[in-house]
Amino acid sequence: MHTSTSRDELHELTLVREALEAVLTPQLASRLLYLALVEFGLEPPSNAMDLERFLTAALTPVLGEQLDEGRASEIVGSIQAVVRERRRIVSRGSAITLPPPGFSAESETTEELPMLTPLLHVAVFAASAALARRLATTFGGRRVACAPVLALSEVERLAQSPNAHMLIIDATDLTEASPESLAEILGRLERRVLRVLWGSDLPFGRRVKQHLPSLDDQLIQLRRGDGIEPLLDLIRARTTPGRVR
Repeated sequence: MHTSTSRDELHELTLVREALEAVLTPQLASRLLYLALVEFGLEPPSNAMDLERFLTAALTPVLGEQLDEGRASEIVGSIQAVVRERRRIVSRGSAITLPPPGFSAESETTEELPMLTPLLHVAVFAASAALARRLATTFGGRRVACAPVLALSEVERLAQSPNAHMLIIDATDLTEASPESLAEILGRLERRVLRVLWGSDLPFGRRVKQHLPSLDDQLIQLRRGDGIEPLLDLIRARTTPGRVR
């Protein structure tokens, strides 16, 4: 299940992501981008109008809360300039990719930048595709392939897939699944599939845990009350970071 976007629109989101990672630590960049996506709504920006609204109505306020408003406006303004310039160049038939003006790998706030890595395959079991799409946008398709799994039968098929690396159970967005049935299927997953319970402190999460006594050492439990950072850190840790030379 995929959100329909054009190649240019996907590249523009890549510019946003890379610009943030150039001036902030990777941890802070991914957290703020994810929070901005939550602020924006269920669907990530999928066209030029959506992207502009995302930058002004979602990303700018989130950056302003963590940095100062002037710094937030400067960062977003630079991103907007790069996006506009790329559209102008692409419309003239050039494939040139421009670096964001004012963003430098030498910046004192830059620590470690993720490089192209083996693709991490993540499945998110939930009632909707919201979390999967936000995670996919936060990390980018070159690093993380994040797919929604909306039915228990799909979790069953995941057990047979050689591409499955991580299964996230989103206890914040589950309304009809049976914890007993889910636990039974989880018990058949190969040990190479990392199981993550996002929202272990919520009612559904607690019910899932009750039926998984034999999987305590195989299930990573993350509390919703601790925020999104532990989940983002876990995904990032499963990729191979490197330094930009």
